[in-house]
Amino acid sequence: MTFDELCAAAQQGDPDAQFELGGFWWERNNYERATEWYTLSAEQGHIDAQFSLGAYYHLSLIHISEP
Repeated sequence: MTFDELCAAAQQGDPDAQFELGGFWWERNNYERATEWYTLSAEQGHIDAQFSLGAYYHLSLIHISEP
């Protein structure tokens, strides 16, 4: 799958593509974008996204924003 195809699938709500896109941004140290995609994936029940978010919060690599 090309990057453009991955982005299109993620934007269409594919939780696997959202998780992969989150990983793409995480590897490039863009934690804000990574967290956005991981969260969208996790909210759809993607277990790896849920685990990743939990681990990152636990390790204080990302923080919960107050509304």
